[in-house]
Amino acid sequence: MILRKHKAKTDAKPIDARNSFRLRFLKKGAAEIDYIIAIGFFIFMLVLSLNFMTGYLSSAKDSARIEILRSESSTLMNKILTDLGTDAYRVFILVNNTQGDLINELVSFNLSSNIDLNSTMLYEINYQNNSIIYNRISYSRSNEIYTFAINISAGTTKNFIAYFDDDSNFTDRSVSVSGIDNLTSGYEKVYPAEKIFLIQYKKILSFINKTYEEVKGNSSVEGDFRIRLLDSSNSTVFDFGQTPPVRGNIVAVQKYVVYKNSTDIKNGRLIIQLW
Repeated sequence: MILRKHKAKTDAKPIDARNSFRLRFLKKGAAEIDYIIAIGFFIFMLVLSLNFMTGYLSSAKDSARIEILRSESSTLMNKILTDLGTDAYRVFILVNNTQGDLINELVSFNLSSNIDLNSTMLYEINYQNNSIIYNRISYSRSNEIYTFAINISAGTTKNFIAYFDDDSNFTDRSVSVSGIDNLTSGYEKVYPAEKIFLIQYKKILSFINKTYEEVKGNSSVEGDFRIRLLDSSNSTVFDFGQTPPVRGNIVAVQKYVVYKNSTDIKNGRLIIQLW
């Protein structure tokens, strides 16, 4: 009897060294790709965070600078108003016509001798389209007594206002006025004088003749500035200081004022830009 040896059957295949190396390489490559992606994501988040922090710090710095500029602009505005301003006065006058139409009706009022009599300016107040219109009126002065002539319709009233101060440098404005005084003092009411703030003409002239370095040296501001006075039609009365930059932090403040020029009293805006 002949015995034969049978080999055991198996499904296992011989290990291919090249496939084994390829698997190890693929696993290692996948791990390195994950690592690279993780590093890239970290760098992206870091850049994003730095960009956010830079913007935040820059914004905080700008905000702090703007607050300083606001404080300095307010301080400069107060100083300029002090340098240019003076105490002035105004008197309201009401004329009530209880008679017929009056032509060249004479109206008189008296001011204190302690003022600059030549500084007085007289206006008729009119209201048109929700606006107040001031029309200049000529007057005659005899010492402290002022007289002017008006035309007024029957049963109507008219309002007038006189401005004056105590340290002006104007020449005598008195002219000849003629007419008839038909209304008694009871229908021509002069109200007590009221003190107001006014930018004086001679102080404007003194201010604009100064150098920029002189004005800045007498102020407490560190930045540069521009100061403008505009009239009610936005025309420039004076423009003093430096030209603002095209870009940067610029703070502007303004104040509505009454000012006197060489011939008149007007409303305007004082504007200060600081950077």
